[in-house]
Amino acid sequence: MNLMLEDYLTETELSQARTPEEFIKWFEQKLAITKDYREELKNQNILHKGIAKNFYEELFPLYHLLQRKQQEWQGVRITYIPRNQKKQRTKSFDVRLESSDESIPKHIEITQADRDEEEHLRMLYFLEQGSVSTTGKVTKIGTKKTGLQISVEDEVGESSKSIAEKIDLIQKAIDRKTKVTQRPDMTALLVYFDDYLKYPRGKGQNELDAFLSENESWKKQYMRLFIVSASGELFWEKS
Repeated sequence: MNLMLEDYLTETELSQARTPEEFIKWFEQKLAITKDYREELKNQNILHKGIAKNFYEELFPLYHLLQRKQQEWQGVRITYIPRNQKKQRTKSFDVRLESSDESIPKHIEITQADRDEEEHLRMLYFLEQGSVSTTGKVTKIGTKKTGLQISVEDEVGESSKSIAEKIDLIQKAIDRKTKVTQRPDMTALLVYFDDYLKYPRGKGQNELDAFLSENESWKKQYMRLFIVSASGELFWEKS
């Protein structure tokens, strides 16, 4: 039997309105399923195929954000908008928030700093080889039709270089989301990034703090900026 995440998660279920507490409880139940069937769902989850794309690229960032905002946003009704519903809208966003508190965003747009073609190729290489460098340079030869060959360098660059590259990816993610001409009022931007880099915690934190204190490009389109790491340990909020 070939299990799929769709066997345990539907788009109708995704789009139900929930409070932060309800969302966290529901998401953790689904997360437990992905762990129980880790091997069966391995390819789909690593490559973010089908509904796994929603789960890992949008619901996971939202989950980590709500862990931070659960008390402050208590009672807020939160509705995730699946991709097929977004296509019907002229003004796009990923999450709707319903609250009488005017300081709380009414919409959230979610973006990934790391999930690009290079990261997809890195994950394909991981599935083929069983291990992969998280920072090594990725190269490819050929295509799916002609035969795709992927190589990833084993060397890991200096920590300062890795931090600079991570900051650059976050900036590019912000830039992509400020180019949209139709964004609803009271929209916040949530940027999600992988914090797998092995640098001294204080140093990396300080460099990211400095970058965010100086960056104001997001203010062109958004009332607030949230940045959260994949581990959930690192979090920034700017308004």
